[in-house]
Amino acid sequence: MTHKVSAAILAASVCFILVPNVFPITAFETTVAEIVKNPDKFNQGQVIVQGKAVQIQQQTTQQGSPYTSFSLLDANTGDKIAVEYLQGTLDLKESTLVTVQGDFYKKPTKAGFVNVIQAILVQE
Repeated sequence: MTHKVSAAILAASVCFILVPNVFPITAFETTVAEIVKNPDKFNQGQVIVQGKAVQIQQQTTQQGSPYTSFSLLDANTGDKIAVEYLQGTLDLKESTLVTVQGDFYKKPTKAGFVNVIQAILVQE
């Protein structure tokens, strides 16, 4: 009997190990100012952030796919984070209050780094 129970527990454990993303990724709710102040804390993590969409641009990838980029502005501090929405274009108006969910990256540049959220969801 104990061999059957042990085998069942082992089988269940292997299933959880071999099946990636069984549990949903938890996004961390924060502010633009908090990310700017401590980007290493959020690097390569999923975040939910609210702010004003400014400097909105419709662009095209090198492969020809349209996307929207904008800066997310913290109205209290003036801090900004670049946002890339690569899943098509968004019809945003300048200074619209939006909530952005996506993966935050501290991307290296020649001058240091830039804070970028690759958005999977943008809501007005």
